Amino acid sequence: METNWHAALGDPRLAPRWRAGLLALLALARGFQGRLGEGRAAMTEALAEGVRLDNATTVGYALNAGALIRSREGDQPGALVLADRALAEIGDDRELVDLRLMLLGHRAVALDSLGRPREAEETLAHARTLAGRTGATLLSMNLVRIAERYYEHGRWDDAQAVLDEVTDLPQDRWQLARHGLRALISARRDGRQEAAGHPETPDTEVVAPTWPAAASYRIVARSLALERAGQPREALQVLAVLLAPAYEYDIRRHPEWLAGLVRLALAVDDRRTARTAALESRRNAHIEPLPATRAAAQWCRGLVHNDPARLLAVIDHHRSADRPPDLGNALEDLAVLRAASGDRDAARAAFGEALAVYAELGAVWDARRAAARMRLWECAPGSGGRVPGRPPAGAR
Repeated sequence: METNWHAALGDPRLAPRWRAGLLALLALARGFQGRLGEGRAAMTEALAEGVRLDNATTVGYALNAGALIRSREGDQPGALVLADRALAEIGDDRELVDLRLMLLGHRAVALDSLGRPREAEETLAHARTLAGRTGATLLSMNLVRIAERYYEHGRWDDAQAVLDEVTDLPQDRWQLARHGLRALISARRDGRQEAAGHPETPDTEVVAPTWPAAASYRIVARSLALERAGQPREALQVLAVLLAPAYEYDIRRHPEWLAGLVRLALAVDDRRTARTAALESRRNAHIEPLPATRAAAQWCRGLVHNDPARLLAVIDHHRSADRPPDLGNALEDLAVLRAASGDRDAARAAFGEALAVYAELGAVWDARRAAARMRLWECAPGSGGRVPGRPPAGAR
C-alpha cells in the first residue's frame, strides 16, 4: 500500500490538481490511522498546492484532513478554525455535499468539546437537513452522530428514536456504532439481550479508532453486562481494553470512561489498573486541557485517593455542561466516598440526588449498582423511592 501511494504521487503524468487531491486523501488516511505527523505533512503540502492552484475543492479536502488531525491531537480550537475555513472555501457547491457534512461533523465535535452545546446542536441540525436532501446513506450517518450526542446529554429516548430512523449505513464501523450505542443505553437501563452485544465478535478485540467511537460503546456495554451478571473481574478485563493506544482518541472524547475504569478496578482491589487509568486521564487532560478532560482527571484522582472534595468540582462541571449520565455517576461516587469518610448525612444527600438523576434517565442498572455500593456502608436510599433489587457488588 505504501509503495502504491509513493508511486502514484511520484508519477510525472499526474496533473498537479490530482496530485494535490491525492495528498489531501493521504493526509486524511494518516489521520484515521493515528499517524498524525505524516498526516500533517501531507495536509500542509496539499493545502499549499490547493492555494497555488486556486482550487477550492483541494483546499477544502486538505483543511478537512487538518481538522481531523487537530482534533486527534487534542487541539479542538484549531480543529474548529480549520473546519470553519474549509466551509467558507467550498461554499454551497452541490458537488461537495459529502465534504460539507464531514466538516459539519468536525465542527459539532469541536463545539461540544469547547462547552458550546447549543452551537453544536445547531450545527448537527443543519447537517441533518442537508443530509436529508442527499439520500438515506448520508442521512443515516448523520443520525448516528446526533444519537451519540443525545446519549451524552441524557436524551436517551431521543437517541433511540433517532437510531430507529437509520435505514442505510455504508460501512461496518457505522453499523457497529449504531448497535454499540443501542447496547450501551440498554445496559444502563438494565436491558438484557441487547446489552450483551454480539458474542460472536471477540469483546477484547482492538478496533482502530473511528468517529463515532464505534467499538468503544460496545466494550463499555459488554463490561456493564458482565458486572451485572456478577463477574466484576471479567468486566474489568473487558473495559481495560480501552487503555490500548488504539482507543486514545475515543477516551479523550469520553474521558468519563476512565473514571468508570478506576471505580471498577478499585472494586476488585486492582490498584495497579486504577492508577494506570488515573495517570492516563491526567495525561489526556495535559494533551487536551478542556473542561471535560480536566474534570475526568480530578474524578479519577478523587477515587484513587479517597478524596470527596475533588469530586465537587467534577459535579459542578457536569451540571453546567448538561451531562446527566456523568452527573449521576459522579454523585454516586461522591456518596460512596462521603459514606466511607463517616459523613452519613452528606452521603445520603448525594445518593438521593444520584437516584433522582438515574430515575429521570431510566438508568435502572446505575441505580441498582449505587444502592448496592451504599449498602456496604449501611446507608439507606435517600430519595424515598424504591430502588430495584440488589445487583452484584462492584462499580461501573
